[in-house]
Amino acid sequence: MMPALCQRPVARRGFTLVEIIVAGIIMALLFAAITVSMGQVISSRNISKNRMEAFVRADAAMQSIRSDLASILRRNDLFQTWLKIEDDTYRLDGTELNQDWILLFNNHLRAVRSIDYNGEGIEYESSWQIIMDEDGPVLWQRRDAMPDTYPEAGGVITPKVEGILELEIEAWNGDQWLSTWDSDYDGMPYGLRISITASGARPGENPLDSPLAFLRTIIPIDRAPLPYDVLDQNLAEQIAFDRQLPPEQIEQIADAIANGTALPLTVADSGMTLEAGMTLDADGNVSTSGGASGMPAGIQLPDGSRMELPTSPSRPGGGN
Repeated sequence: MMPALCQRPVARRGFTLVEIIVAGIIMALLFAAITVSMGQVISSRNISKNRMEAFVRADAAMQSIRSDLASILRRNDLFQTWLKIEDDTYRLDGTELNQDWILLFNNHLRAVRSIDYNGEGIEYESSWQIIMDEDGPVLWQRRDAMPDTYPEAGGVITPKVEGILELEIEAWNGDQWLSTWDSDYDGMPYGLRISITASGARPGENPLDSPLAFLRTIIPIDRAPLPYDVLDQNLAEQIAFDRQLPPEQIEQIADAIANGTALPLTVADSGMTLEAGMTLDADGNVSTSGGASGMPAGIQLPDGSRMELPTSPSRPGGGN
């Protein structure tokens, strides 16, 4: 019987050192690519979240301010209304930002605070401004229950929206947007423009390093006429400016307009003052013939031409 043939074991070949190194490099590159991709995904998600947060903050601030400005008191007697805008700025990390302040008398259908039996009334003072605190810029609202003797003080101040970097409020006078306004002198504007810039930064972060959101809206306002004394003063200033009269005559002209009497305009080279119905003849002499009583509508000049004077608007009662 033939002895069984001995079979030699098959030699098993392992990975070489070079193959192991190459595989390790490939795995490292793969893990690095995955890590970078995941980091970009997380960063994009955070940026989108911060951008959405910035938009939500800007929209919340815009709606809050807009509701107050849209409900501003509109009355012919401007003593019972007030709208004041102050233009201001502040610096944050070397960047100059708008920090306007507005105060107004407005009304609302909802009571200022919950009371069981009766409310405090629907009219109140409201002011808005940006104040910096330890967490960054915050939009604050001050509200007083009723307009009182001290409209710029009192009431309760409340933080409304954080992360509001800029607040710019402008008034439209029918010709241009103005950064300052006081209804006691300028009357009610035709409209208000609100511009708000918000940051999506979290508390403690630099708001300028986070995505920003910018919103702007325009609020039309029914303009109430100026008080008569303000109209008289503005008209007197315009007459004095056009005729190059000294400033001390402005008050006299304003009084003459208010009372419906002659304008105290000094005639050149004569030292005389035009009284009611006075005109100048061809020789430059003052003549009262043919004149009507009251404030003259114009002045006859030596060359035959006539200089028309602006007149104040008619008012009931004919007085102040």
